[in-house]
Amino acid sequence: MNTHVVYRKELFFKGITYVLICLALGLIATYLLKSKVTSIVLLILMVLPIFFIRMLLNLFTKKAFVELYSDHFIVRIFNRDGNQSENETSLNDILSYSVQFPTDNMSDIKFKLKNGTSTYYSFFQKRKLLRILTVKN
Repeated sequence: MNTHVVYRKELFFKGITYVLICLALGLIATYLLKSKVTSIVLLILMVLPIFFIRMLLNLFTKKAFVELYSDHFIVRIFNRDGNQSENETSLNDILSYSVQFPTDNMSDIKFKLKNGTSTYYSFFQKRKLLRILTVKN
């Protein structure tokens, strides 16, 4: 199955770091340098990424291919530079899992493994809507 994997945690942490740096520089410009122009420019720089959220999301999205077998599954993730990483998980190693649909375009699945580690995947693709027809007698 061809899909895309989104590194949402990495995007979140880098976004928070960016906002905190802009905020700290803004506070320094406002209170230490007493420069309103610099403060306004830094405020604009802090808010500007909101308008480019789709492009930012694409930077943290990679192509993936999932192969399902009767006793295991393999997830191959293709990096932008052509390299690929492969993660094989045996179904016997899975202690529990949870599936979430945070948005119409996202599907999350988290596997808790018997060795105490967790594997987390966030897939990006349009969810297909199913129509259920009822027949009245």
